[in-house]
Amino acid sequence: MNDLHKTIYANASNRAQSLYLPLEPGGIGFAEVARFLENLPLEMQGRVFQKNDLIRLQNPALLGRYLDDRTRPFYLHHFLPLWVEAVKHLMAMQPHPKILDLGCGTGQTSLLLALLGADVIGVDYDAELISICNKRKLLYESQRSGLRVNFSYENAFDMDIDSIAPLDGIYSLFAFNLMKPAAVIIPRLAKALRTGGRLMISDGNQGSIWKLIPSRRRPGVLSPKQLVKVLQNNGFKILWLKTHCMFPPLFFRNPPAGGLALIMGRALSRVPGHQYFCISYTLVAEKIS
Repeated sequence: MNDLHKTIYANASNRAQSLYLPLEPGGIGFAEVARFLENLPLEMQGRVFQKNDLIRLQNPALLGRYLDDRTRPFYLHHFLPLWVEAVKHLMAMQPHPKILDLGCGTGQTSLLLALLGADVIGVDYDAELISICNKRKLLYESQRSGLRVNFSYENAFDMDIDSIAPLDGIYSLFAFNLMKPAAVIIPRLAKALRTGGRLMISDGNQGSIWKLIPSRRRPGVLSPKQLVKVLQNNGFKILWLKTHCMFPPLFFRNPPAGGLALIMGRALSRVPGHQYFCISYTLVAEKIS
C-alpha cells in the first residue's frame, strides 16, 4: 500500500462539511475522487432522500460497501482507479464530450463527469435508481449552475439510440454484464458512437478462476477475451485492457488481511497469467469504422 492509499484509507471516515465539486479533469487522481465520494454522507444527512432511497443507497451492490467502515478499504482499492481511468480516457477527447453512462446506478459516474464538463446521459433500467439520480442532480445543480446531465429510465435494448447519437463516449461501470446477449447490444452502441468515439467497460472478469465459485458465476456473460473479439467484429480497435483486484472483498474485512492481500496482489501482478486471478477488468475500445 503506497502513501497515498494510506492517507485516503486513514481519512475515509472523515465527513465533509460542504460538497466537494471537482473542476479540472487533468487534476483528477485518487485523492480527488475520494474527496468526491465523501460528499455521500453529507448528501444523506440532508433532506434530499426519503427513507426508501437511503435503504437503496446502503445496498452493498450500490454504495453500501463504501458507507460501511469495514468494507470501505476494498471499495476504495477497487473503484478509485476505475473512476480515475474513466476521467482520463473519456475526458481527453475534447473539453465537453457527450457521454452515455450505461447502467448509471446511483449516478456517481454521471455526476463526476458532468462536474468536469461533460454532457452526460445517464440511463438505467431501475426506476427507483433514476429517481435517486434526479434528486442528486438537483442537489448538485444548486451548487453548480449549467450542469449538463440528464437521467432516464431506459432498457438498453429498446432505447432510442438514434436520438442521442452521435456520442463521443459510452461508459458502463459494473452494469454491462447484465446486458445480455452482448452480441446484440454491441452493434447498437457502435451505431451511436461517432468514428473515433470510445467505449469503456469495467465489469466482473468471467475469465478468472473466481468464477469457479458458484456465487460468482454469470451465465451468458462474455470473458474479456471473448468481448474483445465481438468488439473487433463490430468496427472497434482495442486501446486498453487491464485486469484488477486479485482477491475478492472478503479478504479485506480484516485490516491486516487486507493489507496482506494488497501486497500479494502487487507481487502476483508480475506473474504471467495473473489476469486469470483478477476479479474485474476494464476495457477501452475506439470505433474505427
